[in-house]
Amino acid sequence: DFEMIIDYYLAQAGFAVAERFYDAAIRALDFIRDFPAAGSLRLGITIRNSGVRCWQVDGFPYVVIPTPCDHLASTRVGHQ
Repeated sequence: DFEMIIDYYLAQAGFAVAERFYDAAIRALDFIRDFPAAGSLRLGITIRNSGVRCWQVDGFPYVVIPTPCDHLASTRVGHQ
């Protein structure tokens, strides 16, 4: 997910926008890693899985979606 989004921004909007997305996504990933109980429950409610939370990537129409588990094993980046 992450690499495809970066590639899209590189091709469609240029290096500066791709770099801004990368930096914003890393900040979101760091935050959700440090505070796994934070984030919106909206996605979890929508898919009927109360353990799923998401965190907005600032300035972009994407959210970070950690896999619900005891530790952050994997994370997805999804379009809103």
